[in-house]
Parts: sequence; C-alpha cells; structure tokens
Amino acid sequence: MPNLKDLKELMTKANSEYKNSKEKNEKHYAFYTVMSIYAIASLSVFIMPKDILERDEILLKFTEFMAGYFPNISVFSEASSLPQVVAFYTALMWIMGILLFLMFFIGFFITFLKKLKENTPVFNKEFGIFSMLFLCYLGFSVFYHYFIGDISTSRFSIHTNNRFKIFIMIITFQTGVSFFLAGSLYVVASWVRQIIYKIKNKRS
Repeated sequence: MPNLKDLKELMTKANSEYKNSKEKNEKHYAFYTVMSIYAIASLSVFIMPKDILERDEILLKFTEFMAGYFPNISVFSEASSLPQVVAFYTALMWIMGILLFLMFFIGFFITFLKKLKENTPVFNKEFGIFSMLFLCYLGFSVFYHYFIGDISTSRFSIHTNNRFKIFIMIITFQTGVSFFLAGSLYVVASWVRQIIYKIKNKRS
C-alpha cells in the first residue's frame, strides 16, 4: 500500500506531466493558428479584383507604404499583367511572412534553449563549418534575391502573368525566406554557442 510520500510524488509527477502537455498543446495551437491564417491569406490572390488598389484607398496606401521598404513589390508589379493584384498580394504576404518567420524563429529558439539547458553540443560531428556556412548562404541568398525582386526579371524566373503563377512564386519564396532566415539565425547562434562550449571544455 503506497504511503503518503509516494502519493505526493505521484501527484507531483502527474501535475508536471499535465503542465507539460498543456504547454505543448498551447504551442501547437499557436502554430496551427498562424499556419491557418497564412494559408487563407495566400489563397486570397484568387479572389482579388484586378483593380483592387483603385477600389480602396487604404489598401493603396498600405501597398505604397510596404513598397517603400520592400523593392520586390514594385518590381513584381511592373513585370506582371496584373499589377495591382501582384503588388497588394506581395505586400500582404510580406506581413504574413514576417509572422511565419517569428513562429519559425520561436521554434528554433526553444530548441536552442533546450540544448543550452542540457549543456550538449547542438551539432553532431557530421555537421561541420562548411554545412553551416552553406545553410547561411542559402538562407540569405534566397532572401536577397526575393527582396530585390530579381526572381521576376532573371531568365530563371516564373513570370507573374496569371494568378496561379503569382500564387506559386510568392508562396514558395515567401515561405522559403521565412524558414531559411529563421534557420540561419539559429545556425549562427548555435555555432557561436558551440565555440563557447568547446572553449569552456578545454579550460576545465
């Protein structure tokens, strides 16, 4: 028959497991909520009127404001046969992309803190400096070419001439930019942390 101490330990363990499960479910709920909003926003390109910016001055000012910070909005608009649609859609997806980036970044940051708490190396031996540099280069390269709008003017581009092509191009690069930027920051932070980890081990 279990004594009072055993029952107390059992209740403490059950309470801890419940809290961990609750926190995990809350994190999943937040992630799925963001992904749902992102998916709905990305599909909005198929229902936007061709003259969307002429119909609403607020949307026009919003697009012009975003174009002042993100050059690809104007570049995509000039290269498209649906200039108003692609301009507003690109501006909208930048907002959604930033939100998605934050979700990816938080996820990577939680993983980083977990590794830090466990005091274990972040990367295995197979993941060397060249792999890290390649991932960082890939992440910032994707961001740069999308940011300046180079993907719509190069010979390898998918030109924004219809809604489906606009959808494919924007959703692919915007998602890639959000993921690779967050991943690159995680890789850099983890690499710095691993250097500090090795220095401490050598001194001890």
